Amino acid sequence: LSLAAIKAGNDMVLTPRNLKEEIEAVIQAVKNEELSEEVINEKCKKILIYKYALGLAKEQKIQLSGLSYRINTPYARDLGNRLNEAAVTVASNKNQILPLHADVKKIAMINVGTAGGNTNFEQALRKHVAVKRIQLKPHALGPERRILRDTLATYKRVVVCISDRQLAPYAEFFSELPPEIPVVYVFFTPEKPMVQLEKGLANASAVILAHST
Repeated sequence: LSLAAIKAGNDMVLTPRNLKEEIEAVIQAVKNEELSEEVINEKCKKILIYKYALGLAKEQKIQLSGLSYRINTPYARDLGNRLNEAAVTVASNKNQILPLHADVKKIAMINVGTAGGNTNFEQALRKHVAVKRIQLKPHALGPERRILRDTLATYKRVVVCISDRQLAPYAEFFSELPPEIPVVYVFFTPEKPMVQLEKGLANASAVILAHST
């Protein structure tokens, strides 16, 4: 992982799972001339320059009293929100279905996860369109799935909000959705669970990797 990250242009990888193996992989890549020692030195130099600029070369004692107030400033929260927003990834957007068109007045929002989850996202959507919230049950039976499919077919847009990482119980329902239903999947999870919905995602109109915050 660290070797691939360095090759991709990263300077630092935080908390790799097996540090010893990661270091050995980078060293071996240098020996095999997959990676030059100059690149490693340049990245180390860049990191050290920033550390010196921040005064980390000198021992600093941290005053724990009031630390959370000093860290969680309005500026820090705003910066975190802006970084999250900038990191949202639109993985696919067929026929420019996003952003929502002006003629879309109402959407169906399917929540996959905790019943009360994704409320912040729902509130944000409600500023622009009317939202019909639907809580999807895992392992829904055939008649339930058919009724829900018929309901979704009446909407110009269907937004699927996913916060559950165990998606296998929902896979059959999404695989049965016809491509005519314009479905936008929004993942509030890491990317790995996506493979559990591979068949459904093949017919997705759009896929977004977002953040739970």
